[in-house]
Amino acid sequence: MPESGDIRIDNIMPHLSNRWITLPFEECLDNRDIKFKKLKKKDIKPEGIYPVIDQGENFISGYIDNEADLFFGPLPAIIFGDHTRRIKFIDFQFAVGADGTKILHPFEFLNQRFFYYYLRSLNIESQGYSRHYRFLKAIDVPVPSLNEQRRIVAKLELLLAKVEACQERLNKIPAILKRFRQSVLAAACSGRLTADWKNENHNGHNGHPSSWNNVKLSNFIESMRNGIYKPEKFYATEGTICLRMYNIQNGQIVWKNLKRMNLTSEEISQYALKAGDILVNRVNSRELVGKAAIIDQINEPVIFESKNIRLRTEKEMIISRYVNYCFMTRIVRDVFEDIAKQTVGMATISQPQIANLVLPIPKIEEQHEIVRRVEALFKIADQIEDRYKKAKTHVDKLAQSILAKAFRGELVPQDPNDEPASESLEKIKDERNNDKGKSSDLRTSKRNSKKRDRFHVRDK
Repeated sequence: MPESGDIRIDNIMPHLSNRWITLPFEECLDNRDIKFKKLKKKDIKPEGIYPVIDQGENFISGYIDNEADLFFGPLPAIIFGDHTRRIKFIDFQFAVGADGTKILHPFEFLNQRFFYYYLRSLNIESQGYSRHYRFLKAIDVPVPSLNEQRRIVAKLELLLAKVEACQERLNKIPAILKRFRQSVLAAACSGRLTADWKNENHNGHNGHPSSWNNVKLSNFIESMRNGIYKPEKFYATEGTICLRMYNIQNGQIVWKNLKRMNLTSEEISQYALKAGDILVNRVNSRELVGKAAIIDQINEPVIFESKNIRLRTEKEMIISRYVNYCFMTRIVRDVFEDIAKQTVGMATISQPQIANLVLPIPKIEEQHEIVRRVEALFKIADQIEDRYKKAKTHVDKLAQSILAKAFRGELVPQDPNDEPASESLEKIKDERNNDKGKSSDLRTSKRNSKKRDRFHVRDK
């Protein structure tokens, strides 16, 4: 395929059936002059009578009540996001929002849905917030017979509806897994998770066990320390790993995007983390402040920065992994959120506030059993999540595979009654010439009208 300037269209377009004629993209567009208003964000409301469509991720960006602001051009219309590359098919009355929202209408020799699906099949790589319409201007558009276009559209809509239904079901899984993990934690920190274990070991009875006590965390703390603060010049590509608040995710340390600091041996000794330490985020948004993670086995010195607190527990009295699970439950989250409500701007928590947390503490033998069971259940959830991610990747690619097959001409059988491509091309030429003739007649009519107006003015 040819190139257009610095744009290689063979990287953008799918492989097309050689049975079809093709036309340059802009020659396929009905570029009639349609005036419409592009609404600014301040004009758009979350509720209203008429939907607003823009180039954003959400299909509908908001609503308006003023009928005069609606798009009164022909429907359906195809939206292309010049910045976002999003493509939307609109067959209802709407208003246009935001800069970068391109409205496309193909000529009648292209089925609107066929043209829309062809645009969806394109592989336009993101160029950030720059304009992307230039990539469309560089491509060609296939033009099978209208009957074949209709057959392709019917088959695509049947198959893509199944793909979308599958995507909808898959999209529910993350929320289900999140609820499952929260249920496990709630059961773990209330005694329900180990109710059978207690009965078997004669250490309690059904319901909240008598061997549990609500105790201040301060009774089990060996030490606490805020992290180190250093100016930017101390950060380097080499040095000691420094864990930041961004490295605390879902009760675990994420060993990615690590920063390093140049520190003295004394500083490293003071702020070094050990396996079993709990790292608590002390400065963050109200929703995230107080998030915590357990430090697993580490093979080199690791320290922590000033927006975190290192919590080290008395190992003979309490298991740090059990405490970390408590930090992930509503028991602790509610306390931190109440503290956060009392602050303006970024929320903070202090060492005394952590020390004063009241946690449900069972005997150490039961803590070990709780940790074992939570880890086993979380492992199952992690396995399901991995399978979900693989399935989602496969299903997300499936739509593009179906579209690619459609535009290779392999999705529907051929019909010998379809008109040949050469006849289609002649009709297209005739239609375009007629359109040009109509435009020329319209321009001539307008010029004559202006001449008559000038003549009448002179008569007066």
